[in-house]
Amino acid sequence: MLDPQQLQHTVALRHQRVHMCHIALLLHALFSTVASTLSRLSLVRLRNLDLKPLVRVTNGRCRET
Repeated sequence: MLDPQQLQHTVALRHQRVHMCHIALLLHALFSTVASTLSRLSLVRLRNLDLKPLVRVTNGRCRET
Protein backbone atom coordinates (compact mmCIF):
# COMPACT_ATOMS: atom_id res chain seq x y z
CA MET A 1 0.00 0.00 0.00
CA LEU A 2 1.20 3.49 -0.80
CA ASP A 3 1.23 6.19 1.85
CA PRO A 4 -0.61 9.46 1.09
CA GLN A 5 2.54 11.29 -0.01
CA GLN A 6 3.51 8.47 -2.39
CA LEU A 7 -0.06 8.41 -3.71
CA GLN A 8 0.07 12.12 -4.56
CA HIS A 9 3.45 11.65 -6.21
CA THR A 10 2.09 8.68 -8.20
CA VAL A 11 -0.88 10.65 -9.48
CA ALA A 12 1.30 13.64 -10.39
CA LEU A 13 3.72 11.43 -12.30
CA ARG A 14 0.90 9.64 -14.10
CA HIS A 15 -0.58 12.95 -15.23
CA GLN A 16 2.86 13.65 -16.72
CA ARG A 17 2.30 10.40 -18.69
CA VAL A 18 5.07 8.49 -16.93
CA HIS A 19 4.71 4.73 -17.41
CA MET A 20 3.69 2.63 -14.42
CA CYS A 21 6.94 0.64 -14.38
CA HIS A 22 8.95 3.87 -14.10
CA ILE A 23 6.69 5.14 -11.32
CA ALA A 24 7.25 1.89 -9.42
CA LEU A 25 11.01 2.25 -9.82
CA LEU A 26 10.99 5.87 -8.65
CA LEU A 27 8.89 5.07 -5.58
CA HIS A 28 10.71 1.82 -4.76
CA ALA A 29 7.33 0.10 -4.84
CA LEU A 30 6.07 -3.05 -6.49
CA PHE A 31 4.64 -2.70 -9.97
CA SER A 32 1.48 -4.51 -8.88
CA THR A 33 0.95 -1.99 -6.07
CA VAL A 34 1.28 0.96 -8.44
CA ALA A 35 -0.92 -0.73 -11.05
CA SER A 36 -3.70 -1.55 -8.59
CA THR A 37 -3.59 1.95 -7.08
CA LEU A 38 -3.84 3.61 -10.49
CA SER A 39 -6.55 1.17 -11.50
CA ARG A 40 -8.66 2.18 -8.49
CA LEU A 41 -8.24 5.82 -9.55
CA SER A 42 -9.04 5.02 -13.23
CA LEU A 43 -5.63 6.28 -14.33
CA VAL A 44 -4.35 3.11 -16.00
CA ARG A 45 -5.13 4.17 -19.57
CA LEU A 46 -3.35 7.24 -20.84
CA ARG A 47 -6.41 8.36 -22.79
CA ASN A 48 -8.30 8.72 -19.48
CA LEU A 49 -5.84 11.30 -18.18
CA ASP A 50 -6.77 14.31 -20.29
CA LEU A 51 -10.45 14.37 -21.03
CA LYS A 52 -11.24 16.50 -24.04
CA PRO A 53 -14.44 18.56 -24.17
CA LEU A 54 -17.36 16.89 -25.84
CA VAL A 55 -18.30 18.18 -29.27
CA ARG A 56 -21.95 18.28 -30.26
CA VAL A 57 -23.11 18.50 -33.83
CA THR A 58 -26.26 20.54 -34.32
CA ASN A 59 -27.51 21.63 -37.71
CA GLY A 60 -24.24 20.58 -39.32
CA ARG A 61 -22.15 22.82 -37.03
CA CYS A 62 -19.84 21.67 -34.27
CA ARG A 63 -19.75 23.34 -30.92
CA GLU A 64 -18.16 22.48 -27.62
CA THR A 65 -20.31 21.63 -24.64
